[in-house]
Amino acid sequence: SGAAFIRCTSANGSQLTRVLSQLEEVGILGRWDARFGLLGNAGGGFLPRQVLAKTAVAQMMKQDYNQGNMGGVDFCGLLSGGDAPFYVGMPTNASICEGICRLAGAEIKLGTKVISAHHLGAKGGWELRSQSDSASATGPANSEVFDAL
Repeated sequence: SGAAFIRCTSANGSQLTRVLSQLEEVGILGRWDARFGLLGNAGGGFLPRQVLAKTAVAQMMKQDYNQGNMGGVDFCGLLSGGDAPFYVGMPTNASICEGICRLAGAEIKLGTKVISAHHLGAKGGWELRSQSDSASATGPANSEVFDAL
């Protein structure tokens, strides 16, 4: 479940591109040498996107994609989307959120069910009532205040 990869096709100076580069620098993300292309229906030939990009077919797909037709062959722009890098989580995609929280110094509570969240208004922060997964459904709830959710 979840995303197989992360990719930003915006200009190199975009904020998301910079964030992805920073996450790569600290080892949360790594570049993935993705292999996308067209698979032939008769004979099973494979045409990689790098080769496909040099054909008239690629130009037609890109025009189709840019006009908002997402139902075509290249519905995600993966075949005609330029040279933007593909990233995956290191060591797995499941570790991306944990790595970002670690960088931010955010506390992670695993194995906990949030029962309720209440914003504290002018005082700021959030009061969370939670219960450990190991506690019974009728067990006591814990109450803690956090700066943010």
